Amino acid sequence: IIKVIDHYNNVPVVKFICRENVSDYCGEKLNEDFVVNVQKEVFEKHKIKPLYVLFAPICIDGKYSYRLYLETTDKYNIKKLEKDFETALRDNFHYDYCRKIGQILDFKIVKVKDGNKAYIKRCTKEFEQKLGNIKNNVFSKYVGWEKYFEMEEEK
Repeated sequence: IIKVIDHYNNVPVVKFICRENVSDYCGEKLNEDFVVNVQKEVFEKHKIKPLYVLFAPICIDGKYSYRLYLETTDKYNIKKLEKDFETALRDNFHYDYCRKIGQILDFKIVKVKDGNKAYIKRCTKEFEQKLGNIKNNVFSKYVGWEKYFEMEEEK
């Protein structure tokens, strides 16, 4: 992301702001800001206060999909929550198109335990981050998170 901060001889002077966090395996172009807004909207609608949440891609047999790893003590209907997330995600034209043509498979919610612990484990082990440098994100463009999360058993 860049910002035009001035002009010099009619040429824009730009400042580098940051590298945008985008997940784009099949052309879906999901960025962190969009996904965070979807989470906020859907969680407010369902009155859910997550203890831990991470939205990330997953690859199964060469096909991509997205998972929302969710830890909460709040009660919710997982099918309704998944439907509302999918509807909100489809507001992104590129994601919607990838879903329509079958490049992206169904979105799913996965109930997890100790989500933050799993997140830190991967960041330190695979990404070789020091504990003090880990920023707990709610969005990741990296596949492979499913290997780290402990799934919550159905009650």
